[in-house]
Amino acid sequence: MGSADNGAVSLALPRAPTCRSQLAGGRGVGSRGRGYRSRALPHGMVASKVSTRAVVEQLNERAVEYLEVVRVPPMSVGVFALPKGGVDRQTPHAEDEIYYVIRGRARFRAGGKEMGVGPGDVLFVPAREEHRFHDIEEALELLVVFAPAESSGDNLEFREKGKG
Repeated sequence: MGSADNGAVSLALPRAPTCRSQLAGGRGVGSRGRGYRSRALPHGMVASKVSTRAVVEQLNERAVEYLEVVRVPPMSVGVFALPKGGVDRQTPHAEDEIYYVIRGRARFRAGGKEMGVGPGDVLFVPAREEHRFHDIEEALELLVVFAPAESSGDNLEFREKGKG
């Protein structure tokens, strides 16, 4: 679903309490079974304003592809980044998911459909649906919203970028 496919789509997130230590000193807590995640904020802390630029810098520093930046029971929000030519290794999630393309261009496959995606596009993926970004022409930066808050497994493990 691209902006040219069916008009403008707006994404409004409720404001969460402000965290004074936004993105400061958060300890990574694992992958939830997908092997590429870490948290930007300590567990249980939320922020009302987060710079996606700062999050992408942390992704690169930590050698992970996803950082969760907001978590409240009805939703969680993070930033997902894949390099040009990168491989999307994610598996289906137990939650509905929305992607907002901040930067980059790629192909996206979900529910038997394939489409090109680029800046400004919003994608919806129902819970448990296979989906994947591929043929990444320009490095992707995506805002990701899970509803309810992501809980795809509680076995926490790390996987560095590019490692199986």
